[in-house]
Amino acid sequence: MTLNMPTASTPLSLEVNTATMVIRTQRSKLRYALDVVLTLLAWLAFAYLFAQGIWAVGTGRMEGLDMPFISRMQPSMGTLSTYALAMLLQGLLLVVWALYNWGRFRSKQRRSADAAVSDESLTHRYGIDIPTLQRLRTQPVSVIYHTPDGSIAAVEPLWAAARKPSMQAQSAELA
Repeated sequence: MTLNMPTASTPLSLEVNTATMVIRTQRSKLRYALDVVLTLLAWLAFAYLFAQGIWAVGTGRMEGLDMPFISRMQPSMGTLSTYALAMLLQGLLLVVWALYNWGRFRSKQRRSADAAVSDESLTHRYGIDIPTLQRLRTQPVSVIYHTPDGSIAAVEPLWAAARKPSMQAQSAELA
């Protein structure tokens, strides 16, 4: 697999979407065809079995294996039905409560917005200068090199860091 790194003539795209985020592996045409055929066969088998089950229930014929487990469970079905009804009522109560709260509080805003963080506090907290902060804001993906004490030593775009592996050595030398 070749890595297409941006160059000066082809810059790094700032657009981030599913086409740029999903890693896709290449498959041979034979492997792709095999996947399609097996998927179709599985769906056909499911549709056949589902249709047979619906047909058997609809016509009332009971063919197949005897299920002694089900016949032993028949006395407990009343209890299980009571539990299922209780769960449904609790779920309904929860939905009604959620709708009540939504109607009651939907127009009220009780939370205040967080205070904006100034550039000065960011640069002071992370030990960087204003141009480095601007680079972090404008680069979609950055490589940040740290010193052993945790402060930021350097910031580079990802494609520049991939071409210059010596920056890690420089970062280690700063320690």
